Amino acid sequence: MKKSKIILLAGILAWTSPILAHDEGHGPKLADTGNYGGVITAVVESKDASKGIQAPLVYKAELTRSDDGTVRVYVYDKMMKPLPADTLDKTAS
Repeated sequence: MKKSKIILLAGILAWTSPILAHDEGHGPKLADTGNYGGVITAVVESKDASKGIQAPLVYKAELTRSDDGTVRVYVYDKMMKPLPADTLDKTAS
């Protein structure tokens, strides 16, 4: 009987997980198009991430994926001018 309750609970959690998901992202909505055909996203400070679309924009980033599976991130300023890689931290959270 205990096993059936676990299976029921797992089924409920699996069914409700899409309800808990969100796709708004963290930061303002952007209408820019990528220079390399990728997806443009807002880069905000982690302390502001909970503000959603009200979070102040720090940078814009373009995420691309090539046919061989290589993922690249291009970072731009607010005007979509590329930032030199040597001016950025090598890690992010």
